[in-house]
Amino acid sequence: MKKILSVLLVALTTLVCNANNHKKGCNTLEEINDAQIPEAVKKWLKSELSNTTTTVLENFETPAFFTKRKSKIIGYIKGYDQTLGAKTGVFYYTNQLTRENKPRVIEIHEDGRFELELPLEYPMQNFFRIKSQVITFYLEPGQNLSVILNWDDIKQPRRISYPLKNVAYQGPLGNINTNLLHYKPNYNGGDFQEKEAIMEPVAFKEYILQFKTNALDKVKAYEQSGEIDKKTSELLKNDIILETYYSLLDYYSPTHTPRYGQGKRKANNIDDTLPEDYYNFIKDLPLHKQSILVNQNFAGFINRLEYAQPLQPKSKYERVSTGLNTSSFVEFLESKNVELSTEEEELIKIAFIPTKDRKTFSKELTSKISAFNKKYESLRKEYLNSIKDKKEFARKKHFTNKWKEQDSIAASLGIKNNLIYEIIKTRTLKFIMEADGLYNDKAWYWSELKKDIKSPHLIQLGDDLFKNELAKPEFYELPDNELETAIFKKIIAPYKGKIVVVQFWNPHSYYQGESLERMKKRRNSFKNNDDIVFLNITNESNSSIEKYNSSVKENGFENSIRIPQDDYNYMRQLFKFNASVHDVLVKQDGETVYNDFETWNMEYFLSKEFNVKPEN
Repeated sequence: MKKILSVLLVALTTLVCNANNHKKGCNTLEEINDAQIPEAVKKWLKSELSNTTTTVLENFETPAFFTKRKSKIIGYIKGYDQTLGAKTGVFYYTNQLTRENKPRVIEIHEDGRFELELPLEYPMQNFFRIKSQVITFYLEPGQNLSVILNWDDIKQPRRISYPLKNVAYQGPLGNINTNLLHYKPNYNGGDFQEKEAIMEPVAFKEYILQFKTNALDKVKAYEQSGEIDKKTSELLKNDIILETYYSLLDYYSPTHTPRYGQGKRKANNIDDTLPEDYYNFIKDLPLHKQSILVNQNFAGFINRLEYAQPLQPKSKYERVSTGLNTSSFVEFLESKNVELSTEEEELIKIAFIPTKDRKTFSKELTSKISAFNKKYESLRKEYLNSIKDKKEFARKKHFTNKWKEQDSIAASLGIKNNLIYEIIKTRTLKFIMEADGLYNDKAWYWSELKKDIKSPHLIQLGDDLFKNELAKPEFYELPDNELETAIFKKIIAPYKGKIVVVQFWNPHSYYQGESLERMKKRRNSFKNNDDIVFLNITNESNSSIEKYNSSVKENGFENSIRIPQDDYNYMRQLFKFNASVHDVLVKQDGETVYNDFETWNMEYFLSKEFNVKPEN
């Protein structure tokens, strides 16, 4: 216990130091050296800051919280020198309510000005990145924020601090941004994750909850002393709550690899059997508060919550026998008053032999099977449709029962009738829309999900997502006259005339162990096929050249390149990905792409669409 308290004391001391640095005036608006900002830039900043369309929120529980307006970050980098690199920054935008990724490139002008326009639907507390530096911000719909940076900080090859502290904010939201930056608790990097690997559940829970209590008390003291206002205090408290409760939910996450959490505890011989009351903290979660949506950590938190063990239904999906087989087809034909000859009954048995078990048929037998299929073609289609209907009915029944059970569990935990539980249902829609062949009647599934959703904003959000996903093409041509398109076409130009499977990747975050070996084997099965090429693209800033070279060798890449960070930022914007690994397939014309290509289904897709088959 003493050891735990000492660690907590160090973390909280850092929190005080951050606040004290602010008191000493390290970045207050009054101390911005205006002489370093050209008059034209000052005029531009002032004009943009006055161009707002809403008033600043007094609190977060107002109906005005959900307001759809464009907002803008406008900024200037003092002493900027474009010849030394960093012509862009990037904002990894994710809609936390729908799981949609829409990263945006921040173009830096030659004079050091930059801007980022965001279509907000509610307040956002997040960050953008220029080179290695991370710059945080808080923004509200319809509001603009000025951010002043220093080139001496930005040009550093390594991160100075997380986030960057030497930042000055201006505008109606300037003060709250300054306070959020300097009073934010320091979680000491991956300290919580490290504790997950070495602590038993009771001790870990005690450690996290004690940290939460102490950190919240510190923020409360700042508010009571008048150092920060109520809005800043609430956002700081939410940051602590989301970070700590995420860690508690993460302790037994089903997504852990051997390198983290559960996998590492196993290697360390830690008994991590969860006590029955481990998850009793769920009842204390502030799931009714709109304000917790503001924090960037909400996405990770809700992901862990929606997959938390106590919320998972216990009932299993009952597989219904609906596959094609001889007896069911014969029964179907009999129901249609079709009388089969003895020879036709034998032909049906042969026709339903699995492909892998078939022997070569004689020309006479092949001809008879073809004639039989032609004779009963319309009935065979009707039979196949009945199979689909039966499967869909079984899925719908399971879907309804699953959510009834999950609703009951949520009610027993005291978390059913609130905004966050409704968001969990809304987030399910994205999976349904992308799961082709699994949920055919997508409109029915969305109507079932939104029956219990009371938030008009979430219903509208889901309706918009539903329409957009239905209209989304399977493939499309790259947009014309866009810088990012030109960059990408130049990269793939050497492979024109071939199918190019492009994989964006990170040497520090890639397949491991058996997963890597399976991927290498699958890629190698196309090695001797001249119609297809696999191209791996990474960011020069992601790793050292030594790490890159060793990873390329270990992963078995034959075609791999590193591109400048600015170019990679444009690739993120072009293909809408935030993840460390993202796949895109380009057709032979070099113009048509299948974005977010499903490599797990690669062999079937390539065979079906391009008649390109792997070697056995």
